[in-house]
Amino acid sequence: MAPENCVKIYDLVEAKNYEEARKLQLKMITLNNALTATLGVPGLKTAMDILGYFGGEPRLPLLPSSENAKSEIMAILKGAELI
Repeated sequence: MAPENCVKIYDLVEAKNYEEARKLQLKMITLNNALTATLGVPGLKTAMDILGYFGGEPRLPLLPSSENAKSEIMAILKGAELI
């Protein structure tokens, strides 16, 4: 999952395995950009729900993710190998 990947990046850097840390970091950056920059808070909350965390509903004026957005989020999470 995403939190574990962040810890793994840290551990890889501490072990001076910079190339593996870089690869994982690039994967996480892609995930971050797709969720936060593109789909915003509703997308991030939906991703959290899908991953088993509590994202919940966004507060107004934001609306929950549409079904199309949920499908896109699923694809993004699969691409990041988180599900």
